[in-house]
Amino acid sequence: MIISISIDRVEADPYQPRKFFAVNSLEQLKQSIFSTTLLDPILIRENDSKPGHYLIVDGERRWRSCKELNLDKIDCRILSKDSLDYALVSFSQNVHREDFTAMEKAMAIENIFVKMKSEDDTADLTALIAKIHLSKSYVSELLKISKLEPEIKAEALKSNLWSYPKLLRLAKTATPETRMDKFLEFKNLIETKHNKPAQKNKAVKENEPDIQEGYVKPGSLDNDPKTQTIIRKIERFKVHAKSFRSKLEGLKKLNAHPNTFDGVKTDLTQIVSLIKTILK
Repeated sequence: MIISISIDRVEADPYQPRKFFAVNSLEQLKQSIFSTTLLDPILIRENDSKPGHYLIVDGERRWRSCKELNLDKIDCRILSKDSLDYALVSFSQNVHREDFTAMEKAMAIENIFVKMKSEDDTADLTALIAKIHLSKSYVSELLKISKLEPEIKAEALKSNLWSYPKLLRLAKTATPETRMDKFLEFKNLIETKHNKPAQKNKAVKENEPDIQEGYVKPGSLDNDPKTQTIIRKIERFKVHAKSFRSKLEGLKKLNAHPNTFDGVKTDLTQIVSLIKTILK
């Protein structure tokens, strides 16, 4: 439902990721509204901290233009916090925030999926992905995380130390009993590392390789063919880089003609080629 609201009761969302707007674009929009009125209502939600006021969900450029035209009211569509539209817009605004934790993201996606199924019981993972524009594997993993036990979810929401790899490892644990054991092990490690970083308990340190994401046991990659290939390429890169630098410095000292620099192109080509293969 579209309603007309006093423009003074509508405010920009302080958490809106977009902070800057092109002056020319705003001026063109202002002229368009002045000529034809506002054709597309803005989306707003209730401002929890200021009763009777609203925050902009979508349409801040239109709102700014209307204010500059000194309009008293603006056409709006109010999104209910229980609506699918609100859940989708809220997710899209927060998904790229650095402080948007893995558990918050998982629960937000689950909330969207539940609302989709309440409107259409045939809604599936493909329909969900089309709405939120994330990869199928990533969404599937986040939905697994959202199914973790309430105790785990509550703990993860309290701290940003519960990373995506930790939560996914828990979600993939076979049984609830094993999962809770692993959860307590993680929790103990996190608290130990956070509270006593300089006095790590030996028992915790021994258990750490199994539970800390990104951990690689020393020597575990020594016989890995892929790792050895990368190491060899890096060594070759060092040789070519050293040769290239040596030749280039020699030519500079001799004040050589630019054409004589062609002799170092082979080393430079090899360097570029090796960098590309290492980064694949």
